[in-house]
Amino acid sequence: KQLLIDSTDRTRNTAFNAATGNWDSSLGWGLVRVGKALAMAAGQATDLTFPNCAATGSTSGQPCALSNGQPSWNNSDITTATAPRVNIANTIGVNVANRGTNPAVATVNFGVMIFSAGNNHFHHIGSQQVMIAAGQTVPVSQAWTPASTDHTCVQISVVFGQDSDYTNNMTQRNLVIAPSTYQMEVNNSLLVPAHFDVVATSERANWVCSVDQQTFDLDPFSDCPRKVTITLRAPRNAAIGQRARCQVAVYATPANGERRPVGGVTVESYVPQVCPVQGQVVDQAGRPVLRARIELSAVEPEHAGVPAHAVTDAAGFFAVRTLPDVLQRLRVRGPGGLSGELLLRPMCGPSLPRVVVGKDALRLDYLPPIVVEDPVPPTRGAAK
Repeated sequence: KQLLIDSTDRTRNTAFNAATGNWDSSLGWGLVRVGKALAMAAGQATDLTFPNCAATGSTSGQPCALSNGQPSWNNSDITTATAPRVNIANTIGVNVANRGTNPAVATVNFGVMIFSAGNNHFHHIGSQQVMIAAGQTVPVSQAWTPASTDHTCVQISVVFGQDSDYTNNMTQRNLVIAPSTYQMEVNNSLLVPAHFDVVATSERANWVCSVDQQTFDLDPFSDCPRKVTITLRAPRNAAIGQRARCQVAVYATPANGERRPVGGVTVESYVPQVCPVQGQVVDQAGRPVLRARIELSAVEPEHAGVPAHAVTDAAGFFAVRTLPDVLQRLRVRGPGGLSGELLLRPMCGPSLPRVVVGKDALRLDYLPPIVVEDPVPPTRGAAK
């Protein structure tokens, strides 16, 4: 298809608008020139791909097989400038390699999706055009501001019509880093009912990786995606800062068919260290609220302990010492007994949300960098 597009006669085209480039509302990409397309195909000597993609074993339209022994969904060629956080500007980077003998100008497409397996619905976030000389590898980047806590998987593809190998033009990275507990979504994209197996494999001895649902059936039309909880627990004697990964593979067996891999995710856990985190309580005019009561407590059993408490100072600020990146419940009680709470994963430093206290309501201002779950509506006298 791309060869036919690249070889069209566009001399009669009138661009539909600036965003569509050479696309003409009547002529499309232009008049087809089959002879030129065949000549271009015969002269293909350029293979655009990603450095970690294996020379063989990949399938067109699927993430390439990796040469470093990692599963196809965990290509370290893909990176982010910082750990993704909601509403915090970030940058996705990828290395693109030209294994051929001719230079190439290609389009690199960037997309994100829900942390999942079997999901073929990506959200396109941008494209970059890049020139790659023969035998060279170049970095390509795309600005990205996460709008949702769900989109933590990145998929990147290279579009080049004269490519000599179309099987290695797509790659993916499904990686989340947090202490202990994660949730992934499993989708049935096979269009027929299927039985699913979820296999978790820890990469480090004595770090136990498990899932709450190892097998289940999904109908693609009547069943919602299955939410599977993954747990990767460190041994009791693990030192602060120690890390481990778990590969979670998903297999589907369609009715009257053979078992096949449909994707997977990689989770990475570490032993966190207590650190100070800060927040602020203000009124609707932005003025600080004195003596608001704060409680922060871990939700996950393996991190449960004595809740951290604080009282706001004259500037409305408060500080507590707690574990970063661990799912916690923040409770705030303002003047008059009005209280509210939400779930979040705090980071070290000023990462907690600003709490806005009104006459008849308490609002949590979701300032980044936090991972926010559904807040609990304000109540009176709920926080102790």
